[in-house]
Amino acid sequence: MTTHHTARSGRIEKSITSGGDDRPARAIRRPLIVNVADQAAELMAEHEWRERGRNSITIATTDRLRVTLTALHAGAEMGSDETNDTIVIQVMRGQVRLSASEMDIPLGPGQLATVEEPGGWRARAETDALVLLTAGLQAGLIGRAD
Repeated sequence: MTTHHTARSGRIEKSITSGGDDRPARAIRRPLIVNVADQAAELMAEHEWRERGRNSITIATTDRLRVTLTALHAGAEMGSDETNDTIVIQVMRGQVRLSASEMDIPLGPGQLATVEEPGGWRARAETDALVLLTAGLQAGLIGRAD
């Protein structure tokens, strides 16, 4: 999915996504209000969810923040081998095991955990799960014109 940009005050701002095979283009306005339950239902109705271990959609993005909703089948993983970003993992549904900073943490519905140490992290679904991942990014990494 690509994003069209408009310049405003010397900064690149996202205005509309181009969509994809399963998702139509949509405007990204500020402040952005998202119905997470609707996004989850749409995500879990897509072909990728039925055929693969996981499916994700970025539901909000700024130049310092990205919020991604991910549906995971039991046994599926998500994570990064190396990150300098601060992340928040919130379990909306199911059971997930988070491994980060030499810790192994079980998380269930309504629980969240932060990962602030540079390095790797992994979240493994112990059951089918729905996870909201918020990444606080280094300033200027998203929407930057190169």
